[in-house]
Formats: sequence, C-alpha cells, structure tokens
Amino acid sequence: MTTYIETSEHKISFFRIWITRMWAEHCNEILTCNGTPVNYGMEDWIKKNKWFLKQQFQSQLKNNKNI
Repeated sequence: MTTYIETSEHKISFFRIWITRMWAEHCNEILTCNGTPVNYGMEDWIKKNKWFLKQQFQSQLKNNKNI
C-alpha cells in the first residue's frame, strides 16, 4: 500500500519524501568524507542504488522507524 501526502497541487508519496531525505544525507556524507560535493544527480544515484534503497525503505517500514 502506497501512502501519499496530498497538497493542493500534488500527491507526494512517503517513499519520495524518504528518498529525498536519504539523498540529502548521502550528499552531506560525501561532502564530509571527501571535502567535495557529489558530481552526479539524485536521479543517477537512485538508478545506481534503487534495489538497495527499496530494501532500506521497506525494512524501515517493517520496523516502523522514523519515516
């Protein structure tokens, strides 16, 4: 079951909100470790890591952690 947050213009899935937060954390981690920002976009990162991200999201849903 996909859950959405409805705004006046869009329906936003919890997965999209979660993935945006994970992208921000990833960017901060890369900046902290390497001292330089990422040189690729969020969409490329999602494509490269989609199965891992899906697994992480489902695991967190199952464990009912801060999503």
